[in-house]
Amino acid sequence: MANFGVCINQRDNCELSCERPSLNVLPRRMAVAEAEEIRGIDSQLARSSLKHFLPFFQTGPRCSKCYGRLGFVTQPTAGLPAASDKRRRLESMNRLLEAGYKLQAMGIIPLE
Repeated sequence: MANFGVCINQRDNCELSCERPSLNVLPRRMAVAEAEEIRGIDSQLARSSLKHFLPFFQTGPRCSKCYGRLGFVTQPTAGLPAASDKRRRLESMNRLLEAGYKLQAMGIIPLE
């Protein structure tokens, strides 16, 4: 289990929910930072742009904005209908958790 969780509340339209459209750019920004690092380029600017996403990765039992539940562990989606809301929510949560693991490996999220 990770030392962080992500907000899985979709009813209240929480600004830190794993389903926020603002998260769509996170994978691209991570790829840029990783590519610059591999090429030996100083990636401080790219890495600092990733810190904008830190509030999405939370500690504690509840979301700091909406007090909804946090998800801490990726969940399987096998067997769920492709167009179901539950599958969409789990895939959003899983993507954000996976991004969090990569951000920890990059040193953006502390390993507490």
